[in-house]
Amino acid sequence: MQTLMVVSRLFPDLLNGNKRSTIRFSELHIEPGYLRYECEGKPSQTTVVWVTRCTYMPLNKAAAFCSMEAMWPPMVMLEAMREHYPLIQLSDTVQVVEHYTPEQTKNLSQRCVSGVSHTSSDFMERAVHLCCTGSTYP
Repeated sequence: MQTLMVVSRLFPDLLNGNKRSTIRFSELHIEPGYLRYECEGKPSQTTVVWVTRCTYMPLNKAAAFCSMEAMWPPMVMLEAMREHYPLIQLSDTVQVVEHYTPEQTKNLSQRCVSGVSHTSSDFMERAVHLCCTGSTYP
């Protein structure tokens, strides 16, 4: 399963559904499907979400893409991103990863496989993908 680390101050927002995307720079490529978040400094604290869309773009376009321009003006976003990526520039390409909340992911997984006894990890991922997209898993 894909895994990303999230800073501990953002982990509660992730759990309660307020954080539904992440912006990553020069990290592993994330694809739609299951994603496990681990809380930085507390590796036993994890949650799983269903990634719906992954888009590459310059950092200076990411706030508008996420409808967060008011909260993340360019210099505020750059300063925040530099906490994690000290050399990042507004023109650098980032990956915006959008996902369902942990609760939505749990409910979706249960709805998609209810009544099915075969629940291997691969089967679950394929079932949820089919429910989310209406298409078969690549």
